[in-house]
Order: sequence, then structure tokens, then C-alpha cells
Amino acid sequence: MKNYKDIFWVIPLYCVIAGILSFHIVIAMIARFAIMTLPDGTITSDDTKTMIIYGVIFVIVVLIGKKLFHFMTKKEIFVSASILVLFQFVITLIQCCIGKMTLTTALVFMYLSQISEWSSIVSLLLFKVTNHIYIGEFVKVFAPYIFVLFGLKNIEKNEEQIDEI
Repeated sequence: MKNYKDIFWVIPLYCVIAGILSFHIVIAMIARFAIMTLPDGTITSDDTKTMIIYGVIFVIVVLIGKKLFHFMTKKEIFVSASILVLFQFVITLIQCCIGKMTLTTALVFMYLSQISEWSSIVSLLLFKVTNHIYIGEFVKVFAPYIFVLFGLKNIEKNEEQIDEI
């Protein structure tokens, strides 16, 4: 690990960009494919289609991340992802403590939650199983660590650097 400052913000920046893009894609896709009208005239979204949309986005973001972070070691990815995990954990903890929100705080948290939109399938699936929203939200916080699976071992990176010389 040569220099943390070179890789410090790589995972958080990627996840923020992926989250914001995912937020807008999800809105467009759900509006296009998952909105339905019930017999009583109520408009709702189809849970199955919504889960599929979130699942596809998650897989795409992870696969793109795998390609982007192939040059980083597992340790570098872990350190970089930890920045975002810590930030998301604090935000989620604050949300839990606040409870009822005003319009202003709800808007602030809506915008802050966009950065983790790409991993929302995690909280959606856990909500289906546990019927408790905060369990899924706290587990979703750790989603950036999935990129550690695709990192290089230190030995592999050193061998690649030697081969380049």
C-alpha cells in the first residue's frame, strides 16, 4: 500500500456517483414498469418488479466496481470503503434517533440517502424477511465492503508491479 491519499476517496466517490445515478434510474424505471392501478383505483408499485429493478442495479454497480477496483488491494478497498460505511452508519443512527421528522429534515435525509441507493436491494430484502426497516438499513450501510472481495492480495499487486518494471 503505497499511499492512502491516492486511493482514500475512490470507493466513496464511486458509490456516491452510483447512488445518485441509481436514484434517478430507479425513479424512471419504477414509473415506467412497476406502477399499477388496483381495482379500487389506488395507484401503487408492483413489489416484484421494484425488487427486480433494485437487484439489477445492484448487480450492475458491483460488476462495474469490480472492473474499476481491480488494481487495488483488499486492504486499500477496505480502508476506502470504511469512510463511506462510517458516514452512512452515522446518518442512519441519526435517522433512528430522530424518529418523526419535519419536512426539512426529511428532505435532508432523502438527499443523503441517495448515496446508498445502489444498495437498496439489501434493505428491501431484509425488510421482507424481518418486517423491520432499521435492520435492513443498518445492514445496507456495510454494502461498500462487497468490493473487498474483488481486491488483489498484496502479493499479487507486488508481482504485477515487478512485471511492469
